[in-house]
Amino acid sequence: MSRAAEVREERRALQRRRTELRARLETAGGQERQALRLELAGVEEDLVSLGRRLRELEPRHKVSYRATWAGKEGQAWDRLQYQTWAELEGTEALEGPTEREQMLQALREAREAATPTQRAYLAAVEGGARPAAVARGVGRDKSTLSRTLARGRANITREARQRYQLKRAAQAGEDGVPVLDLRDRETLETVLSMLTEKQRLYLTLYYGEWMSLGEIGSLLGVDRSGVLRTIRRGLERLDSLVGGSL
Repeated sequence: MSRAAEVREERRALQRRRTELRARLETAGGQERQALRLELAGVEEDLVSLGRRLRELEPRHKVSYRATWAGKEGQAWDRLQYQTWAELEGTEALEGPTEREQMLQALREAREAATPTQRAYLAAVEGGARPAAVARGVGRDKSTLSRTLARGRANITREARQRYQLKRAAQAGEDGVPVLDLRDRETLETVLSMLTEKQRLYLTLYYGEWMSLGEIGSLLGVDRSGVLRTIRRGLERLDSLVGGSL
């Protein structure tokens, strides 16, 4: 059996365990419920790690986008990303839509978009706790927690950069609401890169190919209501990027 096959088998076992834990959570209470939630969070993190490992073993071509971070703005970002969340929260805001304010807002939004587990671990470490102590407190291996922290920081940094880029690209529309011009290729690629693969596919079929919800469902073998939910989540995600309209 190849290493990729072993990883897939391990992932299937964890997926079965996740289903079992979710079912038990529906009837559990008290300390048992808390223990189940912690175990479920650990399983979710392990599944993410296995997914990343599988992509390394079976790489696929991905469409990338080019983001430019040059000059003083890029240097300012480099300084910001090494500050803790508490330090950023305590930063005095300047009047007007400054570059620093846009960066801080992008960081806050990216932080909120992180998983609950990542936010909890980051808050504990940034609050002064040692990673080893945090790992013992939640019953996790230190290396697993370190990977979760690294993944959380990388995700926050990547998403904050993307959000900042979109905020700079947004123009004031009617009533002062920010509007993104998706005719700009770089802006469009950045927007699409922030959606899940399924959301990109469904939105492309719905708006680009003019297919109905039923036609998309028939083509992909999914329920019509599931298609609708995915499209709605994608649109909500897009709307949240700049707090305006596309």
